[in-house]
Amino acid sequence: MSCLIKRNDNNEITEVLTGNGEHSNLYPQLVEIIMNNSIAPDTIEMYADALLSRDTLPTDKEIGLILYANTLTKEFKEWYGPEEPYITYIKNIPYYVKDNQARPVIVSHDALLNEPVQYEAPIQESYAYYSDEFVPANRAAVKSTEDKKGYTVGSTVLDSVTGVVIPGMKSRQFEASDLTLGEKKANKLYDTLPSDAVLSTNMGENMTKQEYIDATNTSYEKGIAKGTIFHKIIHYYFSKDATTAVEINELMATHGFTPGEFEWIFENIGGIINKTGSDYFQRTFVDGKPVYRPNENPLDKIYTEVPLYSAELEMAGTADLLIDHQDDLYSLFDEKTGSSFNRLFEFDMFKYGSTSVEDIFDTPRNRAKLQLMLYAIMLKIQRPNARFKTIELLHIKNRYSIYDTDFRRNINYGAYLEMIQKYLKNEKPAQYAKLMELPHAASIFNSSTYGVVTKDVLDKPDIMPSVDLKLKGLKLQQLIMQRRNIEQDLGKGDPEAGKLLREIEALMKEIIELRKAPGMDLAAWDGDISWMDRWLGSPSSSTNPYVQLYYKQLSEAKDTAESKIQEWKREYDAKLKPLVRDHYTSGGLSISEALGKMTRGYLGGINKQKLFAPLYKKELREGEMVVTRLLTDNDAEYKSLTDNQKRFLDFTNNSIAQFFVNSKSSYIDPRTNKQVALANKTVTTRTIKGEEVELSNLDLYNGKGNILKTDQFKYYEGFLPKLYPTSDDIAAKHGSYGKQMLDFIKMKYTTNFYESMYDGWFSTDEAMPMKYLDNKEILDNNNFSTDLDHVMNNFVRQYTYKQELDEVYAYGVASKLYLQAKAVADENINYTKLVDWFEDSINLHVLGYKQSELTMRKREWKINTSKGFKTFNWPKFLRSVKAFFGASTMWLKPISGTANFVFASLYTLKEGVRNSITNKMYGTDKDNTDFGVLDIAKGFGAAFKMLIGDAIGGNLKKNKIYLLMEKYRYFNDSYDWYTSPNKLVTAKNKLFDAKSLYFFHSFPEEIISTAVFYAQMSSMKTADGKSMLDHYEVKETKDEFGEISYGLVWDGYVRGQRNTSNVDGVPQLRDVTELEAEESIAIKNLYERIHGGYKSDERVAAEYYVFGELMLQFKKYLPSVIKNGFASKGIRQQQGAFKANEKGELQWSPSVIEGRFTTLFHVMMNVASLGKNSGGNKLMQAVRLQSNDNYNWNELSREQKDNVWDAVVTMFFFGLMMFGYTSMWDRDDEDANKKIYGRIMNDFAGQWYLPELAKNVINIHKPIIADKSIKLIKSGSEFTTSILLDAAGLDAQALTKQGNYRGQKELERLIPFMASWHDAIKYAKESKDSDLLNLRLK
Repeated sequence: MSCLIKRNDNNEITEVLTGNGEHSNLYPQLVEIIMNNSIAPDTIEMYADALLSRDTLPTDKEIGLILYANTLTKEFKEWYGPEEPYITYIKNIPYYVKDNQARPVIVSHDALLNEPVQYEAPIQESYAYYSDEFVPANRAAVKSTEDKKGYTVGSTVLDSVTGVVIPGMKSRQFEASDLTLGEKKANKLYDTLPSDAVLSTNMGENMTKQEYIDATNTSYEKGIAKGTIFHKIIHYYFSKDATTAVEINELMATHGFTPGEFEWIFENIGGIINKTGSDYFQRTFVDGKPVYRPNENPLDKIYTEVPLYSAELEMAGTADLLIDHQDDLYSLFDEKTGSSFNRLFEFDMFKYGSTSVEDIFDTPRNRAKLQLMLYAIMLKIQRPNARFKTIELLHIKNRYSIYDTDFRRNINYGAYLEMIQKYLKNEKPAQYAKLMELPHAASIFNSSTYGVVTKDVLDKPDIMPSVDLKLKGLKLQQLIMQRRNIEQDLGKGDPEAGKLLREIEALMKEIIELRKAPGMDLAAWDGDISWMDRWLGSPSSSTNPYVQLYYKQLSEAKDTAESKIQEWKREYDAKLKPLVRDHYTSGGLSISEALGKMTRGYLGGINKQKLFAPLYKKELREGEMVVTRLLTDNDAEYKSLTDNQKRFLDFTNNSIAQFFVNSKSSYIDPRTNKQVALANKTVTTRTIKGEEVELSNLDLYNGKGNILKTDQFKYYEGFLPKLYPTSDDIAAKHGSYGKQMLDFIKMKYTTNFYESMYDGWFSTDEAMPMKYLDNKEILDNNNFSTDLDHVMNNFVRQYTYKQELDEVYAYGVASKLYLQAKAVADENINYTKLVDWFEDSINLHVLGYKQSELTMRKREWKINTSKGFKTFNWPKFLRSVKAFFGASTMWLKPISGTANFVFASLYTLKEGVRNSITNKMYGTDKDNTDFGVLDIAKGFGAAFKMLIGDAIGGNLKKNKIYLLMEKYRYFNDSYDWYTSPNKLVTAKNKLFDAKSLYFFHSFPEEIISTAVFYAQMSSMKTADGKSMLDHYEVKETKDEFGEISYGLVWDGYVRGQRNTSNVDGVPQLRDVTELEAEESIAIKNLYERIHGGYKSDERVAAEYYVFGELMLQFKKYLPSVIKNGFASKGIRQQQGAFKANEKGELQWSPSVIEGRFTTLFHVMMNVASLGKNSGGNKLMQAVRLQSNDNYNWNELSREQKDNVWDAVVTMFFFGLMMFGYTSMWDRDDEDANKKIYGRIMNDFAGQWYLPELAKNVINIHKPIIADKSIKLIKSGSEFTTSILLDAAGLDAQALTKQGNYRGQKELERLIPFMASWHDAIKYAKESKDSDLLNLRLK
């Protein structure tokens, strides 16, 4: 126990401070005991020698100090713990016991004889420096051997880490040479030249070979000496060792250095140590320059040249710099000074250097990192509870580099631990076996104990990390929103923008520390993403840590928003359904309404304008503006409404008001702990007229702090959100075939009018725009929807998403700025593609935008409408053309839809078979989402029951699987920002809705996705033997009026506990019950890996651009196929399972993924090389002259073995299908079923058949709409010409041999509905199994 004693000029004790610099609570109470003469005689006798050995009689305070020192002994700390007890009551002699909460109390002799008194005793924290124990012991025990290549501990000789161990881990061993460096270089340079030849070299002009050798050796030796002196000066500063001072002087004299050459080191010790993050020095600024002075009460202890050893591993070494942060928390640093230290390019890897995280090449920097990790392992062997704050390189080339930021100083702990463990296991089995016998062996290679997040990342020492993270997120949002054009301002060199960027950088570092998963290594974060990841990588499948952190936050926010929306919608629908029933029973129904009533909206439907008309009122506001609003209970008209109308109206008004009125909001602002509505939530601060002003969301919408809008929105009771009109709104107001409907179609499909006017796509100041508020242009033209069902579903969805995604938006933008700043600070780091990816993802995945501008010609086209000329928009038009050809390809196509279903089912079944095989062979984690064949078989049964039985019976909304898929956004038609029209209670003509027309393709996809979801949930087992699915129950709820709704509830089972904090020493344990955020992501990711990305979050960056959309039309599976095939090895946080750590807590264990072709290629290369010439040279491996130790079968991860088995199972299935193909048809058969079967067979093997995959990739630049557009124009022209020729009596020129107009058949294939009929006829004619149908068609 260390403490600090403060004395006055008379040497009297004035204060005692604990090890952490805080005032001691125990010491003054001990003094009080003595002053009150309440110390027992046996206690005086116990310390008699210490008390009487003084020259003078010790004072009460001195006696108290002796008691204090003897109280906090090592034995006491081991019994109680390192904390200092707080005494609240003393009667006689201090005896330590623990109360019922394991806190120390002091009780009297009398109390001990009876029942001990219990006290509420706050505890004063204290610390232990264990380095005080082991550093001196190690220095005494560990000695260097004479040849400096090893160490001795007693009589045991240990290998040197730098001299023996690391050279032994090199994949290519070099023969020892007696030549000096100068001789080696001279032999190459002078080669066959005469011995007296002279050359101009980098060492000087006109040098002979010997002169060059001498100069090179001198320079080399001087460089080594310079580094040695640097180390010894640092060591001398902290040790004050006289021998070290002598050695420094001798080295300077030997190599011709002057003392002045090293003064900069002494002058900048504080700056050098400050780079370690230690508090040993305090930084102040004098004349704007940093000045470092020793801290009077540092919490850290610094040790230099610390010997470390491991008898188990038979190795030892000397650490340059060890910092003890107290209580077994350390930092390790290796000091480097050489200018050639940054050499990056190298073909040779270390043995087992191809890790699951990165390839570790044999470079100077990586050798230093390996050295540090071996030291850390040895320290952890000695100190079982050791954790590491950081393990870094400290590269100081010269005085000018002291304050540079080295972004490649960090170590990828997971990668190096994996490499070291594999090396020891395979190359040093005896030592590894000894290591594994240690009680704490498992923690030695657990990367989560290396690079722990410490408490200093928190803004307050007593704040919970989750609360701190939330507050930091709000602060980040405030900074991001201060300057919406910060990138442009930075480009102009604006100093205020630079200052803001530095604030954002500092805050992002803290947020990243708090958000990163255990074992996430900062060192893995300093590389750009690949071209494939830039364009074809979705956030849900990325292995980049920055993307993973962003996507986890994005997914959690959307899941939270969806959960809130579904909860709201259940109550909303329960209020709306009685209105619909009342309307249908009121009589006077139109034909359309009668049909709608009979068919549940599949044909015809309710008159929405008539249904909601009684709920509206028009009034004059703000002097001139006529607004349509909802009635409130203050209006006279409200009294004439029915009870059902009032209930619905009240709920609707409250649903809108919750976003504008604080008392109606459910959001609690953590900054104030008060209710705050979204519109009133403080978002940022800006300087207005020289004064810093807080701005809310609504302030930003109104232009405050920027350019004030002329239309200032202010919420009022009964406010009706102004959504874009639907075609039903237009038809109700103006008829289905008028000019207004034509204008609506033109503006919707060829302009951005609705996106700009209603959706705020071009709002630059708000970022996440406030949508659907009153706008003079909208109100003047009465151009908004009065379909209240459409309005409310989309308004609540939009604003709920905004509430949850505002901070995600800020985090995404901050990530982009943070990466740009890092790249500017270090020229060796490049994030260009990753920054561009974030830019597109923020628009695509957060804002829900797509590319809106595309210049196709110099002059803009204008579209003439009744509302004036609108700018023609190419992206919007091309998307409309894409939708048109999508309809002709997939609408009402039962044959191709069935073929797709068969293919997808077989592929899904193959996944189940492979998983069943590998689970049987290698075991499985109970929480793993990889389903087996029995799981998927049951899944298909559940899917058919849900989508046929329950859907037809009207029981879909109380089906457990349906509710779960809705809760976790598992459906492929996830709309995120918008509500699907056919999910509205008042939906009309659902039979002609796009989803219904795509039925033969969408329904099989729903069957597959439902089956996979069921299989995953069934395969995830809990400790009680049940599945996750079993623990969910459907709960029926009736409101006060008897309306029934259904929701999900968890049965209360607790799966375990997890620590949601990654801050060392500040745990936040909570129960784990239903699906966690990581599991929700994982189950969706599995479906994406199998069938491609069809959900909104799975869209790749290319899909933000219109040409990317066109190229991937009907090929959305392709990015997943490419990634699954060729992805390099990496950790994917979106896959994995929860596993119990050494504390018994559940911790997410991510999967190590690799492309199936990558795995198979390396395994085959190893087989082909027959295991010879084992090494780590990438080039040699590529030409099969070396095998890769990491791809020996026993070294493969579970995922890599799955890849190999996937190839085996796929080929087995393909063989069975090929047998069936050859058995059923001859080679020259032209049967339509043969073609379909062949297509299914080729598609099935397509992910493994490289020629077919290459063909798809090559043809990706040829959008289907390009080919179809040309055909449409050509066939349309031919068809028109043929009609004219036929009218002129020229039949021969007008008709084909089959008697059709020229171009007619092609047109039929390209036009929706006609294409469906054409395909059916063609199939009937070509199929040998459709003779009866052929007869009828004839």
